[in-house]
Amino acid sequence: MSVDQPRLRVLVVENEGLLRLAVEEMLLELGHEIVGWANRARIAIDEAERTQPDVVLMDIQLDGPRDGIDAAHEIRSRFGIPSLFMTGATDPDTYRRALIAQPLGYLRKPLLLEDLKASLNSLSAVPRGVAPPSIHATPAADVQFVSFDTARKSPPDSSD
Repeated sequence: MSVDQPRLRVLVVENEGLLRLAVEEMLLELGHEIVGWANRARIAIDEAERTQPDVVLMDIQLDGPRDGIDAAHEIRSRFGIPSLFMTGATDPDTYRRALIAQPLGYLRKPLLLEDLKASLNSLSAVPRGVAPPSIHATPAADVQFVSFDTARKSPPDSSD
């Protein structure tokens, strides 16, 4: 991490234990602080309130009745904390629904270090106290997948 980029405080929300550990390892390698983790929406919301992270790295598929989109939306609306989705879900309907949470981006699994670094660097560039930009909704017929996907150079495949 460069000297001029602040260390981010990150809450990791992922229901797969091994994947969560891999993501945490990447975050530490990039010089960020992990303030907590959760595998369910309710726990994520409680942890966000308790730890007040700079960003929530949020899986969409979680354990329990609520998903990551619901949790991210509540976290953003109640605490003003943005989320960055990481998911294997690449269908347009999930993407459109995810826009309600005003996410910073949409990272595809398997998560690559370069993609995570690019997305977090863009957040690090925003001065503290200034609302970071979110991805925007477009007309339903023109939905574009916006993601930090530097290694793949292609949009998510909606056939998964």
